Amino acid sequence: MLSSVVAQAGVWFNDLKFKINNFDIKPAKPIIGELLDQAMQASDAGNFALAEKILQRILILNRDNIGALTALSEVYLELGSISRAVRMLKRAIRLSPNEPSLYRLLSDIYFFKGRYRASARAMQQILQLCPDEVQLEHAIDGRLGNTTPRAPGQYIIGLFDEYAAIFEDNLVGVLGYKAHTELVNYLNKKVRMSEPIGVALDLGCGTGLLGQALADQFKISTLVGVDLSTNMLEHSRAKNIYQELHNVDLIAYMQQTTTNFDLIASTDVLIYIGDLDPVLAGCYRCLQPGGYLCFSVESMFWGDYKLTASGRYKHSLSYIKSLYKKYHFSKMYSQAIDLRKESGNMVKGYLVLLQK
Repeated sequence: MLSSVVAQAGVWFNDLKFKINNFDIKPAKPIIGELLDQAMQASDAGNFALAEKILQRILILNRDNIGALTALSEVYLELGSISRAVRMLKRAIRLSPNEPSLYRLLSDIYFFKGRYRASARAMQQILQLCPDEVQLEHAIDGRLGNTTPRAPGQYIIGLFDEYAAIFEDNLVGVLGYKAHTELVNYLNKKVRMSEPIGVALDLGCGTGLLGQALADQFKISTLVGVDLSTNMLEHSRAKNIYQELHNVDLIAYMQQTTTNFDLIASTDVLIYIGDLDPVLAGCYRCLQPGGYLCFSVESMFWGDYKLTASGRYKHSLSYIKSLYKKYHFSKMYSQAIDLRKESGNMVKGYLVLLQK
C-alpha cells in the first residue's frame, strides 16, 4: 500500500515539474531576473536558439516585460528573423513610447533591412524625444535622400569620438580598408616626391593611419595633422609621427593657416563633405607651386555629389575634373580602387592626384 502511494506521489511530482518547466502553471515566485541573466549568457555564448527559448519563457510569465522584448528582438536579428525582431520592438514601443533606445534599435533594424525611409522615421521619433541630438538630422537626410553640402561638425565629432577606440581594428581588420596604403603606393607610382618632403598636411588625420603610411614611405620634415575629433587625435598623438596636431575643421584650418605645404593628403575624409569646392580652393591656396594634393572619394557616375543612406557622400569624377579646371591645377590623375567592405560588398571609389 505504502509503495503504491509513494509511486503515485512520484508520478504527481514529476507531472508538476513538467508543468512548471513548460509554464503550464506559473511558479509562485517567478524568477524573471535569473532567466534574463541566463538568456544574456546564452546570447553572449552565441547560443541564440537557447536565448530565444528562455526569453519566450519570460514573456509567458510576463508578456509586457520590455527587457525580454528588446533582448528577443536582438536575438531574432542574430537568427536572421528580421520581421520577428521588428514585431518584438513594436510591442516594446507600445509599452514604453518615450524610450529613445527602442526607436534607435528599430531604426538600425530598418537600416539593415534597406528600409531607409522607415529608418528615418524612427530617427525622427528619437529627435522629437531628444531635441539636443541635432546630429541625427544628417543621418535622417541621408536616409530620406536629401543631399546637403556637408555633414555637420557635431555629426562628425559624435561619430568619431565614439568610434575612436575601435576605429583601426574595425576599419582595417573587419572592413578591409586599405585606401591609406593605396594612396601612398599611388604617389610612388605617379610622381617622384622630392625627399625629404618639407611640410605635409594630413587632412582629417583621424587615428593617424594615413600619416603612419606616409611616414613609413617618405622622409617628411614636418607632418601636420588636422581633425575635428579629439578622441581620434589622441590616437594620432600616440603614434609620435606628427610635429603638429590641430583640433579644428579642415576648411577653417586651410583658410587660416599661413603654412605652404609640399603635400596635402586625405583618405576617407572627403566622403563626409559633398561640396568639394571650398576644399579644393583651400588646398590650392595652401600648396607650394608644384605641390601635390592626393585624396580618396566614393565614386558615382553622373551628377556632382550625393548624400547616401550611410551618411557618406559619393562624388563623380567629372565633378572633380570641373574643380581641377576651376582652380587651375596643372595636372590631374585618377585611379579606381576598392575602399572597404560594406554589407559584404566592396565600396568603390577613386584615388585622385592633383598638382598645383
